[in-house]
Amino acid sequence: MFKAHYNSWSEFLASINHDISTGYDNPKWSGAYSVKHAVSMSTDGVPELEAKVANFVASIETAPANTIKAFRQVYAEAGCRVDVARYISGREDCMVSKKRTLKNRPNGRLVKIGVSISALCKVKTSCMENRGAAICALITRLETTGYRVQLDVCSPQSISPNQAPTAITTCNIKRFDDQLDLSRLCYCLISPSMFRVLMFAWARTNHKLAPKDIPTYADAYGYSVNMPDGHEYDLYIPTITKYMHEFETVDGTRNWLDTQVKRITEQA
Repeated sequence: MFKAHYNSWSEFLASINHDISTGYDNPKWSGAYSVKHAVSMSTDGVPELEAKVANFVASIETAPANTIKAFRQVYAEAGCRVDVARYISGREDCMVSKKRTLKNRPNGRLVKIGVSISALCKVKTSCMENRGAAICALITRLETTGYRVQLDVCSPQSISPNQAPTAITTCNIKRFDDQLDLSRLCYCLISPSMFRVLMFAWARTNHKLAPKDIPTYADAYGYSVNMPDGHEYDLYIPTITKYMHEFETVDGTRNWLDTQVKRITEQA
């Protein structure tokens, strides 16, 4: 399996031939007219994408909790186990049990998120945009409530369907200590051209590095699959498929978003 990881956005862009044609430069499907057009959107920003994110941020019902569930030891005459030292010393409150309590969540909790930007060819552009905007909203909410997010975008591809990836490309978009750059996040997570133009251009440019693993033939780019088990992310958001109906509507996407917020914030 071929793996490529880029530590920054500029490093990723430098790995692509900006003059290459992907064969899919149809903005209704791919999101951009050309590789150069996609690159310019990523650097100049796309204001309308940020507006989508603002709408989803406002809709989040579950606020990240400032407290977490914890347990503390309670000593009494009856309990779950014996505290030997107290028993030997003759104390009546020598039995120990645990009591559920709440404590303040430490500031600056680190959350490592991996997002697959791969998508099946039949996935609608609108679904990709809804999903991406919701992910941006999730990161925005976490960052503004004391969390620190590290974000990688991932593109796992395979030369065969329903199999493990033969090539995985990852790029770090935000480190834990970076300020939130919403413009960059919006492009990478919302615009279909991130995958359908820039990743296709990456495959065309780098195919020679591993011809048997990096799919690119007859203007096709293999099959979008998922990261293998054992990935290092606290939250991994999988490859979008045509069966993910939750992203077809705004309400469905909002419900998905609220679930992700709960997944993160209910962890101790």
